[in-house]
Amino acid sequence: MAQVRYENKSFEWASGESLLECLERNGVDVPSSCRSGACHSCLVKVVDGPISPVAQLGLKETWKQQSLCMSCVSTEQADVTVAASDMSVQVKAKVKRKQSLGRDVVRLQLTTDAPFAVRAGQFVNITRPSDGLTRSYSVASLEQDGHVELHVRVVPNGKMSGWVHRELAEGQELSLRGPTGDCFYVDGRPDQPLVLVGTGTGLAPLVGVARDALSRAHRGSITLIHGGRTPEDLYLDLELRRLAKQHPNFRYLPVLSKETNVPGAAHGHVDRVLADQFKSLAGFRAFLCGSPNMVRDTRALIYKLGASLDDILADAFIPAPLPKPKASDAAHPLPVLSSKPFEVKKGVPLMQKVRFGVQAAIFAGFLAQALLFYLASLRPFGSMLPFMAYDSLGHLVVSSTLVVWATLFLAVFIFGRFACGWLCPIGFLQDVGEKVLRALKVQLPKPVRQANVVRYGMAALVLGHFIVMPVLAMPVRVWQFDWLYREPWLLGFPFRAGLFTLDLLLLFTVVGLVLPYFFGPRPYCKLVCETGLLFDFTSRYAFGRVRRNEGFERDTCLSCQRCSNICPQGINVFEEVHLFDRVVSSGCISCMQCVNTCPNETIVYSLRKKAADTGRVVGYLAALQTRAVDLPRYVLTAAFAFAGAWLGFVVLPPSYFHTYAMFSALGGLAGFLVWKGVAVVFAPWLSRWFPETAVSQVEKEKAARLVPLSPEERRTTEGGGSPRTRKLVAAVGACVFVGAWVAVALVSWQVPGRIGTLDELPAQRASGQFFFGVPTETSAEATQKTYSGLRDALGGKVSDDVRVWRGDSYGALAVALEHEKLDAAFLPAAAAHALLRRAPVHVIAQVQVKGSTTYSGMLVARSEVAPTPEGLRGTRVALGQMDSLSGYLAPVWWLERQGVKLQDLGEVVFAANHTHALSLLASGRVEVAATFESAVRGYLEKNPGAKVQVLKRFNKLPNSVLVTRASMGEAEREKVLAAFMSVFADADAEHARDGLRDGASMDGLVPAGAEVLSSVDAWLE
Repeated sequence: MAQVRYENKSFEWASGESLLECLERNGVDVPSSCRSGACHSCLVKVVDGPISPVAQLGLKETWKQQSLCMSCVSTEQADVTVAASDMSVQVKAKVKRKQSLGRDVVRLQLTTDAPFAVRAGQFVNITRPSDGLTRSYSVASLEQDGHVELHVRVVPNGKMSGWVHRELAEGQELSLRGPTGDCFYVDGRPDQPLVLVGTGTGLAPLVGVARDALSRAHRGSITLIHGGRTPEDLYLDLELRRLAKQHPNFRYLPVLSKETNVPGAAHGHVDRVLADQFKSLAGFRAFLCGSPNMVRDTRALIYKLGASLDDILADAFIPAPLPKPKASDAAHPLPVLSSKPFEVKKGVPLMQKVRFGVQAAIFAGFLAQALLFYLASLRPFGSMLPFMAYDSLGHLVVSSTLVVWATLFLAVFIFGRFACGWLCPIGFLQDVGEKVLRALKVQLPKPVRQANVVRYGMAALVLGHFIVMPVLAMPVRVWQFDWLYREPWLLGFPFRAGLFTLDLLLLFTVVGLVLPYFFGPRPYCKLVCETGLLFDFTSRYAFGRVRRNEGFERDTCLSCQRCSNICPQGINVFEEVHLFDRVVSSGCISCMQCVNTCPNETIVYSLRKKAADTGRVVGYLAALQTRAVDLPRYVLTAAFAFAGAWLGFVVLPPSYFHTYAMFSALGGLAGFLVWKGVAVVFAPWLSRWFPETAVSQVEKEKAARLVPLSPEERRTTEGGGSPRTRKLVAAVGACVFVGAWVAVALVSWQVPGRIGTLDELPAQRASGQFFFGVPTETSAEATQKTYSGLRDALGGKVSDDVRVWRGDSYGALAVALEHEKLDAAFLPAAAAHALLRRAPVHVIAQVQVKGSTTYSGMLVARSEVAPTPEGLRGTRVALGQMDSLSGYLAPVWWLERQGVKLQDLGEVVFAANHTHALSLLASGRVEVAATFESAVRGYLEKNPGAKVQVLKRFNKLPNSVLVTRASMGEAEREKVLAAFMSVFADADAEHARDGLRDGASMDGLVPAGAEVLSSVDAWLE
């Protein structure tokens, strides 16, 4: 059985009990309260033996360095020697040396009559022998110095400092007790840069810390900033300058707030000089000593500049209190304490169950969609993945999912980064993995935080890949809302079911189990997710925050660190709430774990504005350093500016970018003038709704999170916004939120459905449906633009449910017609001719292009190609599909007439379409390309400097024809022909005609029969 040794006594540590219970059972009085690792009142010091990691969870690093642990949760039994956590001792000390430094500082060097282990930066208490007067002073010496050095500032009417200055002499004895404090140098990170900031005699511990770090071979830079009013306050100036010359990695920077003409000294306050010297303090360790106000402000500034709160060690010098006034009979109000008894929360809080239930429901919906996709051939609603929504911008397509994500970003601006904690399926997988690991008793490391350079690099990658590059590559003008436009969404669609399941399992294994084991909870969110990064940026201006519970007028925090320990984002919740009265890190995902685990309801989640601790409903405007009265002007001006830009986009050619700016500026001016008129007419109401109160500099600093509010400031500034204003702003926010969804619904009602592919044809179709096939144009987007209007125009004429399907090749369309999966299709003449030989299909109409039913094909070549059989042999040729007259049959026929066979050519490239063939020719990939006349004419208009030669022109090639399935009756064929002919005659079908004219160059249809394809025989020899 394990043994516990305490003060020369040994106890048996019984199985199943904690170290605290063992000590109490044997009569050792150890302070305790929660008995569950929350309050830290049961700390003991482990003198010898192992320490359970759980027993140090949430303790400061300096406490861990002193081998302190929580006895109530220390259950891993082993032989240990423990002692009380307060290891301070009282010894006799003798003044070895007394020296005056500067104007009002006395240096004391004390030797003790017994061992006294103290670290530079800690503080000790000295007691005057005559009356027991005690004061605390920080230690400036190292253990190897052989004495304890203190710096005592002489203050007017100071009892202790005056005695030290006037009466204390070398050789005199006094009492010394300590050490205490954790503002000292900790080994383990020798390359970490250090910054030390102090004022007055706050220099004493900083000098000790700097010397301690140098004596322990610290390699990182050490910067010491010491501030005073006049040169006399820099009482160790010469010693520190000598120390800087001896150590290249040590820098001393004196600061004076009053005098300006002192060589080598900066002017101002230490926090401002610190901000000027360092643009970022990420990765630094900071030590602060001096007045409470300086420590508070500088600590906030250092955190704002990127340092971790765990790496900011501070001791504020608090002067002795003034003498108490004589007691009077006046009654003093007592603090109102909560009647609710203290109780540590156990189990899973209700809010966490709700959050996890919402996550599970969203994930279950995703899985249900997958099952419907594979089992019922249900097509998903389109891409809900954010990067695909961003990608639509690259094609200048306003996707409906992009509107949804924009609405979500608006919600993040209000509620904080809640989407990551409540809505994300990837986050759900990570949370499930964390639960599995904890159930297996796997201790996860502290969450890793991503470096800013990596995060910004990822943001640049997202913007560059999904927005900038597609815009540069495809400058097309397509503005269209769509539900069914992009590929299916999320995690593997449309893979096979087995691949989808394997993808899901691998994702859970890697993201939910492996990565958390090495990098802590939620690693994907912090290291990879580009949407989380954008949410991070948005959340910096969010209203919703985890805050101190302002219902308490006393500090109820038990410093249990549970909030920090449980945070999946690795935020030091305890320190941020303590320093700023709220969590200021935008990485907070509002998962409420810290709120729900707080044992004394010290922290809550609230929608009070970040800068609205002043009490204004419109307080977030303070963060933008503006005024509430400016809000309507901004809204009107911005709305008119966007309207002007949109008007310019509609009426101007795409290249007139500078004119867009002019239209936008004119629109903004119009909005401003409208605002001026509104301000005159509705002045009384505006002054009441938007009070013209400028934001003070203090409020700006609070908005910038430089200083927290004191309770007095909070009480005096509450209630600044009227209930009517709050209701108005809430109503406007609700209208914007609901209006965005209503706009999506209204627009999507008018948007044509996506043109599907032949692979998506259902095995069985409902009665009354008409399926029509079209060839793929230059892209799926171009096909959508070309034929979506035709589908709408045919609706109600041939059938109430008309659906259009695109084929990647003419042959695929012909096969679908042959097997009667399609009712009708546009086919090129050669493909229709070949289909007629296999199936009794019907040719009912022929396409007209510029009034003609025939067109001219061309075989064009680069100017350096010799137009002879010898010159053509060995060349690289781009041909079209094998059932295309102008793209393949006619060019091959002519080449063979010239004695050039396909095997005589250097390379044959089958282009996707005629535009592709010309682009291959222009890039030098091929020397010869087969296309048609209008394509060459358009190419030369866009590239006037291009030089090509026409090798052969093929006149009067028949245009495409409209073909129907074999089983279609004559009456139904006449109905279909009449419907298609009406598209080119009805006034209501203008949109359909525009799409066909712009995309397929089609401007009419004429009735036709199979005889229109008789000319194809000449090309098929």
